Amino acid sequence: MNSADQSIGGFEQIRAIVRQRLQDRGPVRTALVVPSSGEALKAVALAAAERLVAPVIVGDAALARKTAQECGADLSGAEFIDLNQPDMAMMTAFQMAVRGEMEVIVKGRGSTIDFLQHLLSDEAGFVRSGCLVTHVAGIRPVRYDRILFVTDAAVIPQPDLKAKVAMLGNLTNVCQACGLKCPRICLLYTSDAADEEDSVDLGGRRI
Repeated sequence: MNSADQSIGGFEQIRAIVRQRLQDRGPVRTALVVPSSGEALKAVALAAAERLVAPVIVGDAALARKTAQECGADLSGAEFIDLNQPDMAMMTAFQMAVRGEMEVIVKGRGSTIDFLQHLLSDEAGFVRSGCLVTHVAGIRPVRYDRILFVTDAAVIPQPDLKAKVAMLGNLTNVCQACGLKCPRICLLYTSDAADEEDSVDLGGRRI
């Protein structure tokens, strides 16, 4: 298969890859932080039922159990770390990930801005020197027959040239992890003029 033929038609294709990779190693230890969102609890419970994740609920345990009961999410196999302060819950999950005790972190109902600020803080120790945290989203447009991966719609609103190169590297890693060995990448610009400030000429030729 050449690169032009590669595509991911739907999220079930990604789930199949995840299932295959977890056959030998078992569920991924996953933290749900600030667990007052019914939709997040149901998603984690579903993934746990399929043995994709080993859920750890980090936050207000009583509220999480109450919300789970109301929305029908089965948390019977989940571990709970009872922390009533959202800031403390976020920081605890990030530091556990740094220590290798957590592999995936899922944001519940907490503020996205607060989540990112804690994630990028020196106290969390999450970001290694020389590395850049970026946002990658997978979307399935109604009028397109495959999933599109988009970066960066959340963390870096105005990236410079160095950040753009790092964004492309992170995006490529995500695409390859999802089964696209040689993803086709398009650089989008909101202006038809060259961006001299970021030293990137029209079309991103320097990248």
